[in-house]
Amino acid sequence: MEVNEHPKDAVIRELKEELNIDAEFIIDSPFFLSVSETVNEDPSHTDVSLCYLLHGDANKSINFDRKEFEEYAWFAINDIPYEQAAFDLKRFMEKFNEIFNRRQES
Repeated sequence: MEVNEHPKDAVIRELKEELNIDAEFIIDSPFFLSVSETVNEDPSHTDVSLCYLLHGDANKSINFDRKEFEEYAWFAINDIPYEQAAFDLKRFMEKFNEIFNRRQES
């Protein structure tokens, strides 16, 4: 994020810069918040991640920034390789599944 940039604006900007796609938010507020202390970094610091839910289309090709990423892939929910994922993706998906399943039951 840039200094004084709203997190939602950072999502919009980063998606455009790094993936060349427009953000289509499912909800406007962050869906998940993660706070963690860094390890083996000098100086140490606290990482705060605000995670948003966005629409995506696995059938659409993404013209991503190859300086930022080597490749991208879509995964079925049960096939996500959490050991290769960034931050607390497993906790994020557990919360997502819990809420999604609750809504399906209603």
